[in-house]
Amino acid sequence: MPMNDSAILDGAFLRTATIGQIARRAQVSTASVSRALNGETGVSEQTAQRIRKIASDLGYYPSSSARTLVTGRSRTFGLLVSDIVNPFFSELLREFEEEAVRQQYEVIVANVNNDPRRVQQSTRRLLERRVDGVAFMTAEQSPLSSELRRRRIPLVFLEGEEPSRHASNISMDALSGIEQAVHHLKDLGHTRIGFLGALMTLAPSQSRMHAFAEAMKSCAIRFSAPLISTNNQPTMEGGFYGMTNLLALPNPPTAILTFNDAMAFGAMRAARRLSVSVPRDISIIGFDDVRMAAFSEPELTTIRLSRSELASFAFNTLLRMSCESAHGESILIRTSLVVRASTGRCKSNSSTVPRAVRKRESAPGHIA
Repeated sequence: MPMNDSAILDGAFLRTATIGQIARRAQVSTASVSRALNGETGVSEQTAQRIRKIASDLGYYPSSSARTLVTGRSRTFGLLVSDIVNPFFSELLREFEEEAVRQQYEVIVANVNNDPRRVQQSTRRLLERRVDGVAFMTAEQSPLSSELRRRRIPLVFLEGEEPSRHASNISMDALSGIEQAVHHLKDLGHTRIGFLGALMTLAPSQSRMHAFAEAMKSCAIRFSAPLISTNNQPTMEGGFYGMTNLLALPNPPTAILTFNDAMAFGAMRAARRLSVSVPRDISIIGFDDVRMAAFSEPELTTIRLSRSELASFAFNTLLRMSCESAHGESILIRTSLVVRASTGRCKSNSSTVPRAVRKRESAPGHIA
């Protein structure tokens, strides 16, 4: 038994209305319906209003896939992030989506979990979804990025590569913020300054480690290799275990910088577990200035990297390149120190950590 248009409104039929059904109800062609719903010319304003009213009454929602077939554009961008659990990336996602909502775009988010294989899988999925552009806010690169270029899909990379015909790049000026941090610690009397780094296979980890070494040199503070902990996961767990190892040194640092705020939170947890007071016994500086930094105990001194600036550039550059087929560009995002309560004056540049604590080894298992 055929279903008439009014049956669409019946709770027994939860089907989406079609342009054809709207056209029959309005007694116009499907082309006129399409023009009215897309705000195009060729239909009188009175007819367009009537068509839109019928579409609303029938609960019509346009098919994005059909629109893509007709226009060749999906009004959808892909966003790859390294680890959605890290508050930096969740805050970046929120800012990126805010930009998308303002421009009436959709966002497909892929959390790659710092896994190159998932980067490739996610890139393939975005290709299948016919996205208009992709923002790689990850340290990992996709082997399929060349395929995206071949299809002239606009790309934005975070600390990736030089701009090209369809690709832009965002670089972070880590040095300025890290130099401010080291100067701040020096002013507090610290000279035994350590660095809690992430996996050295990641480009941002390499650049921040290099910036730390340069900052120590500019402040005339000796760079001490034993106080450097690298190849940690860029997570709270990575910060916890890296800090535990640093505190187990015969003469541990009196202050540390961390690769990101997540690692700083883990480092503070490790210090608290070992009865090491922050900042009385050791000062800690993070990197990112996520919202949680102002609510940790103590409040975290950190290096601010603007997520809103990063997201705005990434989204609007993709939008510009997809609409204008413009050449890619590069932007340098500045960083700056935000001083809070996790840094304090150095009591002594010989170890202030209790001897019993220094003898402990990093214990495997979950963080208590």
